[in-house]
Amino acid sequence: MNNKFPSQPQLNFQSRDATPEEIEEWQNEASDYHETVKNVMGAVIAGSRDATPEEIEEWQNEASDYHETVKNVMGAVIAGSFFQFFTLGSMILAFYIIHLGLDGGL
Repeated sequence: MNNKFPSQPQLNFQSRDATPEEIEEWQNEASDYHETVKNVMGAVIAGSRDATPEEIEEWQNEASDYHETVKNVMGAVIAGSFFQFFTLGSMILAFYIIHLGLDGGL
């Protein structure tokens, strides 16, 4: 036995077997959950249908052109990249300031 740390706590995990009532309750809850998922998914699938040719044409006419979509997406990508580089630069600056502080430079 290592007496280097005599005050170190000892962890004792005690477990017990579940009672039959607890097991039955858990099974009922799981069954209710699965039944709910089946009902929701069944309603979604039953309510779906293929678009009519008129709906397809309407959606295509209302959609913005390809170049406008690319412009919007590229704006988001550029903004995200700028944010990432700014964050990286801020982290490097923070590490440098901490380093100066630890070395007694400040």
